[in-house]
Amino acid sequence: MHEDWILGKAFQELLRAVRHALEEAHVMTALITREHKVRSTQTLENFLKSFQRKAAGLRFPELLAAVNELLDPKLDFSDSYESLQIARNCLEHCAGIVSHLRLEVPRFSF
Repeated sequence: MHEDWILGKAFQELLRAVRHALEEAHVMTALITREHKVRSTQTLENFLKSFQRKAAGLRFPELLAAVNELLDPKLDFSDSYESLQIARNCLEHCAGIVSHLRLEVPRFSF
């Protein structure tokens, strides 16, 4: 049971990291795609808050689509993310009992 918990937490943290990276990518693409006006008294942290709030409020498919709009080549790992989510759910909610598992992990090429 302990091994299942550790593996489930690993999947959960991996999914959180992917989500966080996409939120950061959303903020960066929003910053570089148009001109912004900033008050001289405003801190960088305060300036970024509205962009970060918007990214955090998007559901995963919308977040991925918004980031992909501005990228070439596109990020193509919706199926991989869903695969990781299903594996995490099985480990967390089904006492580690997984009848069939097909895990897809995205690969990036440069």
